[in-house]
Amino acid sequence: MIISYFHFVIYRAPVIISEESKTMKQRDRLTITLRKNILQRLDATIDGREIRNRSHAIEKILSDAFGDAPVKKAIILGGGGGVLHKGKATSPLLVLHEGRALIDWHIEKLKSIGVEEFILSLGPLRSDVEDYVGDGARYDVVISYVNGDDDGTATALRHAQPRIHDTFIVMNGHVMLHDIDLVDMILFHKDRNATLTMAVTTVVDPSGLGQVHMRGAYITDFSDKSNEVVFDEPSHMVNAGLYIIEPELCDIVTDEDQMIERDIVPRLIASHDVCGYVIDVPWSRVKNNR
Repeated sequence: MIISYFHFVIYRAPVIISEESKTMKQRDRLTITLRKNILQRLDATIDGREIRNRSHAIEKILSDAFGDAPVKKAIILGGGGGVLHKGKATSPLLVLHEGRALIDWHIEKLKSIGVEEFILSLGPLRSDVEDYVGDGARYDVVISYVNGDDDGTATALRHAQPRIHDTFIVMNGHVMLHDIDLVDMILFHKDRNATLTMAVTTVVDPSGLGQVHMRGAYITDFSDKSNEVVFDEPSHMVNAGLYIIEPELCDIVTDEDQMIERDIVPRLIASHDVCGYVIDVPWSRVKNNR
């Protein structure tokens, strides 16, 4: 187990968005008239973080009503070694960000879009996280646990497969996603009928993060940070550690697969079944100082 000091890295590089991705995110302007009491209730949902403004509030309410983003389950990957936090080995999920543990941020964000059940894939520091999070009752959600050991992230899919029947979210526990518009990402994924949609961000220096190449909305080439490839045309686009996945993907996970990124994603790319959702907000993650 690698134990090291950590710090948050925030990436604010200019975002490169393909024309097709821009089209998918375009909105039409609409003028509507609402009763004052309804408008007051609408305004009460705006918190400046999860719901940014009236347009965002209306879009979320309509999406929920139409069932456009019916994602009820999420897998949070928190296996592997820990970081040194306040003098002890700590899971990245328990690292404090603005006074709150990362896992609190993750659950709050995912719950806000309708996620009701969480599967935490944890490694050697599982007991610390389980003691803190429990069964999810204090968040008003259901939380269960699977072993996510050194075999890699694909292990989580194998363990969770019996519980996965619909579209689900997978995210790396050491990244921050509270500024990402998850409803928009899910709609993007559904409109493309993709098996897997990967959140993609742009950085100045992609070394140590792998690279993503895209054509339109589709990922055409990808190298994971654990298996970096030298491309003829380098890309500054990288995997942001967040996925929307269809349950059929679990059916193609073999016993030999270790990493979602290294072993499974390339097979899907070969069948033109992976989309890239380019996020246009700062992206941050817990980084080990080694």
